Amino acid sequence: MVAQKVRREFLSALLACLVLGAMALPGLGAEVSVEIWVGESVSIHASRKQIERGTVSATSNKPEIATAEWGGGDTGPVTITGVAEGKAVVTVKGKLRVMPVGISGPGRTREVLRGEPFTDYVNVSVVEAEVEQRVIIIRKRQKVTLNLGRTAKIRSIHNGDKAVVRVHKNTLKTFTIIGKREGFSLVTVKFTRVEKGKKKNITGLVYVTVHGGKREGPALIRMGWDAMPEPTHRIIIIQPEETKGTKKKVSLRPGWPKTKGVKCTFVPSGRNYGDIGDLIIKNATDDPATVTVPPGMLLESSDPSVQDLYVADVPTESPCSGAKDIGRPITVQPDGYYIVRDVPGFCPDFEKEPPQTDDTSVYACKQPDKKSKVLLDTIAAVKKLDVGSLKLDVFGRDKARAMVAQGSLWMVDSEIDSEKGNEVSKEDLSDRFYSTFAISAKASLDKMSAKDRKQAEKLVKDDIKEIVGATSFVAKRITKGKTAT
Repeated sequence: MVAQKVRREFLSALLACLVLGAMALPGLGAEVSVEIWVGESVSIHASRKQIERGTVSATSNKPEIATAEWGGGDTGPVTITGVAEGKAVVTVKGKLRVMPVGISGPGRTREVLRGEPFTDYVNVSVVEAEVEQRVIIIRKRQKVTLNLGRTAKIRSIHNGDKAVVRVHKNTLKTFTIIGKREGFSLVTVKFTRVEKGKKKNITGLVYVTVHGGKREGPALIRMGWDAMPEPTHRIIIIQPEETKGTKKKVSLRPGWPKTKGVKCTFVPSGRNYGDIGDLIIKNATDDPATVTVPPGMLLESSDPSVQDLYVADVPTESPCSGAKDIGRPITVQPDGYYIVRDVPGFCPDFEKEPPQTDDTSVYACKQPDKKSKVLLDTIAAVKKLDVGSLKLDVFGRDKARAMVAQGSLWMVDSEIDSEKGNEVSKEDLSDRFYSTFAISAKASLDKMSAKDRKQAEKLVKDDIKEIVGATSFVAKRITKGKTAT
């Protein structure tokens, strides 16, 4: 009884993390279920042929998980795009053209077509997929056949520029890329792979550059997916292809954004975890530029007292809209800009001050550093953690997982960085988590009786003990065998 009272009085103000049950759908119209991956789009045509054009709308109840857009035709389609892992419901509403029966004959007034309202539902499940990147450099009329592995199954292939390369699927695990003309194309292949008895979703990004001139090497190259080189840089600028009558040259190698022309500016939100701010990409050149913001991108602080930040899709209570832009190509038009809003990320430095909202000039956008891989591995381990096995009375699962992630990142960074004596202990985390709670819940706690307040504080401390224990477990597993950078 006391625990229930505690939740009523201060949990909503502190956490706002109660998990609601599944949405109940009224029995109107048809109902369809689809599963897509983060970043994937699917188009569904309506089965009804007499839809009244201009009356239809498609909306998602959780646009942060999946977006929906109606195509405008008699049968659509409705295009649904996965934004973040989770479940959403897309509602399609409109009118049907209906001709009433038995309206003709002597003495009867002819009726016109009338609109009959309808409502359809699409239950959408968005599944997270790992992103793997590869680079291919070939000549015109040269072919590369890629084998994804014995346990792989191709789900879909998308060719970014059909004028530059041709792509066709050979089997469930192999596909071929053929160079057609000088230029660049991004080939996206979605496939599954079985590892240790478990199926994994993989989004493969293949950056293909086609050279002109005489072909070098064999006409057909056969390669395994793991034998292909990965990009040396994870943020990529592709220069436009050569056009007739000009002296422009094709960029034959992906490179880091140049300081001249293409600039990245970071505007911090003031938070050190979750939504860390906005990333503004400005293209001041006369040509389009395509960039990819990589997981693990470092936002380096020039102020030694202010925390560095890393871009990463960390566990949060509410998805960050910027997560959908991580790892995907973004084209910025000449003299244009693109804003990645609500960038997800974290600070690794437990002992430093969080950023301020006016610290725009403090941060420089840098390539992922040596620590980033270990820190990304930490996030991946937290996402696999069975938070439901923790004995929690106050904190919801999403909040607890976010706390474990932030704490683990602090612990891991303090172990692998070059600084000595800054290790983060379990006691440090417990004190930090509880002091944050005490500040957030002060108003609610002050309204409680001494007895209820004592019980509330005990429940929170017990939960924090469980969360810190899980944090220490993850951090020790990640740092085992790792050396300082």
